[in-house]
Amino acid sequence: KQSSPSTSNDHQNNNRENTMARRAPNSRPVHPCYLSIWEGSGGCEFSTWAKIDTGTGDDVPNLVAAHGSTLTIYSIDQATGKLLFLESFPNLYGNVCFIETLKNPNPNHSDSLLLGFSGHPRLAVVSVETSSEKLLLGTTLLDLTLPLQELSYGSVTPLEQDLQATVLQKPSNTATVAVTLGGGVSMACLQLKYTQAAGWQSTNDEPYVLPLQSLSAATLDESAAANVSGSANRDLSQSIVTGFGDILGTAFLPGYLEPTMVVLHSNPISGGRAWSGRLGRESGGSRHGMILSSIALTVSHSRSAILWSTQVPADALQVYPTSNGCLVHCANSMLAVGNTGQIQQCLAVNGWAKASVPSEITATPNPWPFPKLAIALDGAKISFVTDKAAFCVLRYGQVYLLQYTDSWSLLPLYTNIGALGQIESLTCWPLGKVISSKVLEAKLSGIDKSKLSVMDTGLLFAGSRLGDSSLLGFALETTSVADALKGDSIVHPKLEAYSVPTKLGEGESSEYDTILEAEEEALYAAPTTTDNTPTLIPASDDEYADSLSIQERKRARLSRLILARSLSVLDSVTALGPLGSGCAGPLAEAIKPTTEEEIVLEEKTPSVGATGYIFPCGYGSSGGLALLTTPGRDDRTIVAEEDCVNTSAMFNLPGHHLVVLSMEVGMRFLRLEKSSEANSTVKVDEAEQTKQDSATLKEIDMEQWCTAEALQPLSIENAVLLTAGEISSQDFYVILGIPNENASMTYSCLLLSEGSGQLNLNSTFDMPIPNDEVVSSVTTLCKDTTGREVLMACTLFSGGSKLFRFNSQGTFETRDFDAESAMEIDIEDNEGEEAAFYSRGNIVSMDIFHAPKGAFSLSTSDPTDEEHQLTDNSGVIDDDDDFEGLYGTSNDEHDEESKRSSQKDDGTPEEEIVTLVAICRQSGKLEIYSVSDVFADSEASPLFVAFGASHGVSELQGTTVPRLPRSHTVSASEIRFFFCGPSSSEAKGMFDASRIFCLAIETNDGDTLLYKAKLSHRTKTVKSFTRVPTKHITRPSREQGKHLTKLRRHRMVSQHDEAKQKFRFNRLFAFHNLSGQDGLFAAVARPVWFVAERGRPMMLCHRSRHAAPAGASPRPVTGFCSGLLQTAAGVDSGFMTLHERVGRVGSQRITVFDSLLDLSSSHGLLPGGGIFVQKVPLGVTVRHIQLVEGTGSKPLYAVLISRENESDLSSLNADGLSPEERQRIAEEKENAMIKRQVEADLGGFDMEQEWVEEIEREDCFKVDTKLGGAPPIPSSTHSLWIVDPSAGWVVVDSYELEEHEHAMTMQVLNLSEFTEAPGTVNDTSISEQDLENRAFIAVGTAIVDKDGEDVSGKGRVLLFESKQNVTRSSTSQPELNCVYEKTIFHGPVTSLSCLVSEGKSRLVIAAGADINVEQWGADKLTQVGFFRATMSILDTKLFKNFMVLSDAYDSLYFLIWRESDKSLTLLAKDYDPIPVYASGLLSRGGSLDIVCHDDRENLQFFQYAPGDAAARGGNRLVCRADFHLGSQTTDLQSYFCRSSLLVNSSTPSSSLAALKQQDKLYGKSDDDQRLGVHFGTSDGGYGAVVPLSEPIYWRLTALQSVMVNALESDCSLSQRAWRLYRRTPRRGGCRQNERKKGVIDGDLVTRYIDLPISYQEEIASAIGSTVDLILDNLLELASSTRVV
Repeated sequence: KQSSPSTSNDHQNNNRENTMARRAPNSRPVHPCYLSIWEGSGGCEFSTWAKIDTGTGDDVPNLVAAHGSTLTIYSIDQATGKLLFLESFPNLYGNVCFIETLKNPNPNHSDSLLLGFSGHPRLAVVSVETSSEKLLLGTTLLDLTLPLQELSYGSVTPLEQDLQATVLQKPSNTATVAVTLGGGVSMACLQLKYTQAAGWQSTNDEPYVLPLQSLSAATLDESAAANVSGSANRDLSQSIVTGFGDILGTAFLPGYLEPTMVVLHSNPISGGRAWSGRLGRESGGSRHGMILSSIALTVSHSRSAILWSTQVPADALQVYPTSNGCLVHCANSMLAVGNTGQIQQCLAVNGWAKASVPSEITATPNPWPFPKLAIALDGAKISFVTDKAAFCVLRYGQVYLLQYTDSWSLLPLYTNIGALGQIESLTCWPLGKVISSKVLEAKLSGIDKSKLSVMDTGLLFAGSRLGDSSLLGFALETTSVADALKGDSIVHPKLEAYSVPTKLGEGESSEYDTILEAEEEALYAAPTTTDNTPTLIPASDDEYADSLSIQERKRARLSRLILARSLSVLDSVTALGPLGSGCAGPLAEAIKPTTEEEIVLEEKTPSVGATGYIFPCGYGSSGGLALLTTPGRDDRTIVAEEDCVNTSAMFNLPGHHLVVLSMEVGMRFLRLEKSSEANSTVKVDEAEQTKQDSATLKEIDMEQWCTAEALQPLSIENAVLLTAGEISSQDFYVILGIPNENASMTYSCLLLSEGSGQLNLNSTFDMPIPNDEVVSSVTTLCKDTTGREVLMACTLFSGGSKLFRFNSQGTFETRDFDAESAMEIDIEDNEGEEAAFYSRGNIVSMDIFHAPKGAFSLSTSDPTDEEHQLTDNSGVIDDDDDFEGLYGTSNDEHDEESKRSSQKDDGTPEEEIVTLVAICRQSGKLEIYSVSDVFADSEASPLFVAFGASHGVSELQGTTVPRLPRSHTVSASEIRFFFCGPSSSEAKGMFDASRIFCLAIETNDGDTLLYKAKLSHRTKTVKSFTRVPTKHITRPSREQGKHLTKLRRHRMVSQHDEAKQKFRFNRLFAFHNLSGQDGLFAAVARPVWFVAERGRPMMLCHRSRHAAPAGASPRPVTGFCSGLLQTAAGVDSGFMTLHERVGRVGSQRITVFDSLLDLSSSHGLLPGGGIFVQKVPLGVTVRHIQLVEGTGSKPLYAVLISRENESDLSSLNADGLSPEERQRIAEEKENAMIKRQVEADLGGFDMEQEWVEEIEREDCFKVDTKLGGAPPIPSSTHSLWIVDPSAGWVVVDSYELEEHEHAMTMQVLNLSEFTEAPGTVNDTSISEQDLENRAFIAVGTAIVDKDGEDVSGKGRVLLFESKQNVTRSSTSQPELNCVYEKTIFHGPVTSLSCLVSEGKSRLVIAAGADINVEQWGADKLTQVGFFRATMSILDTKLFKNFMVLSDAYDSLYFLIWRESDKSLTLLAKDYDPIPVYASGLLSRGGSLDIVCHDDRENLQFFQYAPGDAAARGGNRLVCRADFHLGSQTTDLQSYFCRSSLLVNSSTPSSSLAALKQQDKLYGKSDDDQRLGVHFGTSDGGYGAVVPLSEPIYWRLTALQSVMVNALESDCSLSQRAWRLYRRTPRRGGCRQNERKKGVIDGDLVTRYIDLPISYQEEIASAIGSTVDLILDNLLELASSTRVV
């Protein structure tokens, strides 16, 4: 039928509209959620000493360190000197920029902390609450934004300046705080008062803002201030905002009745703060220097007055108070100023001191007998020990002693703090002359311990945010110069003029010593006069010109010195430092997959084994690589593997090297055999293969191995092996459950022994369990191997339990625990299933464990015990005041009792170890009994009772029943007590500061709860158990249940449900001495490890190679055992796991590991998130790392590094010329410059680079060798390395870049080799098949020479090939070969990437504002396309033929590459002027978001949606959400988000292939096609952003809004304010004046996991949801962020 023309046109229009709709980008929202995998820990930017743990009786307080948004409190182990975690407060809603201690007037109470936060200036006074719900309780929170904004006159830039503060606590209950805001825009002062009831609080609602304009306008009287120069006395009010200019530092002066502070600031009249490039000018603003002004304060009356002002050097950095004034810290000198403003001394630290010192001040060299100095103090930190001695640590860790005897001087200590990167914080705690600290007595080296009583001792902590922090102990002694010279303690300046000596006492001249011995009595004799006339110091030996003044030609000489007799490192806190752009790749040759795995992987590429995630970390000396891994993931620890099917459990007999498998019916015995020693002689290249084959598992033939008596009971049909274990090295036992005809069970115990290669049956007996009873679980413990005695606890299905004790001789004892009768409970409705459930006293789980005698007592659970307690890793400290009220004794009696106790056993627990049994009832009641008491008396009383076990309560303490869940019936399926920490045969079963006594509980919902014991410091008894938050869900997910239903529907698994079985195998396994650690492995639905780091329990996720998708089995790991492979007697032991593997449903694999992880190493870190990080120190800054593919069997990595060092400038000290020659050369240069200037003025001069090169920079800085030498300056050299991870990350080959050339970017890529030049006739007709790919390592550089910004920047692109070279040695070694280089004149090369379009690979170069697309052909790069942005492109991201550019000035560009005309076309961009540092791609299904990170530490989410009204016709990227991250990052890498079905596998490719074979529809939904981004931060943190589905997003949004109001926050800070988008201060930025928000704060919502169930129910009810649904959403969220 022919249609009408109008109908045909309508049909064509509809088709056109449908086609356009299909081609339009998917604009559905991608709902993002941010979750930090771990926060930056270990780093330190600010630190202080505070007494948080007051009851220990130690003379050493706690160390408080702040880094980013993390606050960590350490305690010091008195036995080892190690720093232990006391408390950690991550994810503060603000970045800490100031920290100071507010000492408590009562020394028996804990101190408070004064914290300052960056951004909008806020001050918080907090006290540390270390109760069950640890909290930084804010007693005062002052927002100082208003006084800053009032004086900023609309400017946003002052908000970028972090606040600076100084505190004066005088008297002890009053503190005056002066805060500098906006770098000097405003100064606010406040007064804090301490009260016993409220603590430290502000006396006024608003701070007193200093009137800086009127203070600067006050002109001092000339006669009253003769020391003040005229320029400093002029009116200082001629500034835009204030007359004080830039305020660099403040300090309170001593000796005044009212608080009086000095302010170090610039002089606006003379040009403000001098630029460093003009410090050496003979004239100009820099010669006027900085200003030091003194201001008297009366905060209560809001009054202030300026007392005096004086000039200080122009390079002044900070000011410190001293006993009689202050000390100004400058870059080239140290200036001592008295209380009245008099300049007392200017100590030059290098020969450039005169370049910044005003003419009114005379600089003097370092006094004799110390050497003249050649150092720079910019970046140095100073901490005072006493009022006359301070430690000074330079930027890179060199330690000096600043002291005042006759004058100020600097003594080099010839010590360099290693792996520091750069010093950020230095704090000292003096211990005085009489020390009681055992840590210093044990650790100080190089001195006589008997002389410590006459020395000043203490602790010194050097913190770094770029590297490791160190704790040092020191001992200082004051002595005479003569005694010091006799003791070889210093170096004479004649012998070491400027540089730092390498060792104490080297190079001394015996002739000079003889002279000193003859002169010392006359020179250093005590003065005979009794008046205060100072001793005259004779002139030095330096022969200066006679024309110099006496003050200039005399060098000061000291009569007494302060020497550092010892400076010993006590501990070093390893930190990651900044994390860069990482990569994933193998660390060794992969294990070959089995036949079934190859079948599963036939649709994919062959498996390469588990890969490691490698990130650059650290800076300078602390730089290296961070390897991210989890237990079970690393192939290098696997020593044997064996496949099996339908195994229910696994038990080990380490003394017999046997493994017993419990099958569905029957059992199997396996023997673990080590390989022969012949394998140990193989070549190094085969070391990995030898390690993997170092042990084998072989099944034992039961008929040949067993005797007839032993074979008969072991071969009973339908018998089920319940448990097995060793009694001694010769005997072991087996517990069997034998079904009867009447469907009941008979339980038998077989005692077996192996001798002469045969298994013998010693005895057998039936366990006294009634036929109508069914055993639900069994827990065993070998009490004493020498006594051949075993303890066994069995819980019965009826609610009772039995405790057995037997030995190898057949002696058998039993005790019963009965279920309690119904009890009254406190539940709101008190009816229904929940009320009946919790009213029962059925025993649901038991455990047997060792503990010190007296660890539990009846008094510990007494509800009337309300003594004040403070948690420590080693115990709870009781308050003395409350002790008197409870026990009727005075504080003095209590102190005497404590002293007697400490003198008796030195604070350690009794050595006797007892065996205890714990039972947990259905009601949540936990009871602990002594085993000896139970067998002695059937009516024995419990030693410890607590309620709330399995309910997730924050603390298990006392007999008060906590609030019970209203809609959940939760009970403990299994409990396990264990020690967590370093293994020690002496400390096994003992309480120790670094070892935590823990309790793990698995509930019937599958959740795993972790508690740690809270110990009393006085009695060493367990007071309670405090819950440890893990933010980890171990229950099965709903996706797992759905997948199981599909498998049953397809008849892949049977209808048998393990959850309905009456007997339950153990899932919580405590281990001892596994890689030097004691802990626990939980074989739950999400297997985890519990280990300890510095006295803090941590969680590690377990991964299995080629693990089957979750669902077919309720547990991915069915069995676990440890202690099988001992490398030495009790030194190390391996472990074994039994997990479900890919293949047919029911297939399993036994894997034997020789170690857990390198947990005991000083470079091993447990930062959180279930990940272990191994830091590989390289001593250089790693910029980029990439895997080099196609290099053979061994993996190789390309590493771009920079070596940070200090260039020696000692050649500037003397040029070897006479004064006449110098004058002649200067005149020639001056004449040449005049000639060039005349030519330029006449127009005949061409402004080229040569003009810039003729700038005479050496005239700016002249080294005055009479003051010191030229200091070294920081410099860096850049290189490209090829490293081999299998050989310990050794450098195989390297390529050094040119001088002044900086490595910027690197990319390993394959480029197509084009045979035709671009633009030729055959260029467009080349197909993919006609091109060959060639592998390159591309490096982009920037060339910045000595001219700096005076010339335009440029860069280079270098292409390398890695080839094998067999000529150097017999083994093949890779070699770097530079095949091509190209100079880029547009600017430095900041990004390189590979563009693949229609099978053709090209190189994309970002240099300056240009993007060039270049193709490889004829051995060169040829440009075929380009695009020009606004300022400078920092990052490029490519996907398909689309490109995202990050501009340093103009936000994002979204481009498309068209292969037809080889052009880059702009599709859309963001028009807000935002500096973007990094970008990434976030997708869910067909929706795509562009994520960018800017200079304000924000995350923004843009979408290309041409049809959206906000897109302005499609030219603008639409902002969908924004979020304040609070830390800086440089790279956002995309990764595949795994679901809960794949999260347990370390090889997700094989598990995903197996899942798609089981479920053909998997991968079709949007949730199965998600890409997230992960990134490391400059604070050492690691986070991820994942997309969420619509229902989950809105549910978590409601949860977030409720939890913000329901939970208390640390320091009383606001989560909403912290996560608000920070607008740019740029003109024209954020014109819409609107924040999108729309990002879920995963750190907040995951706190829901660790709340008690009763609280979870209330919050779920408030948002109209259920606890199970919320936890399942959080489980999927956590699974999608598991990058490793």
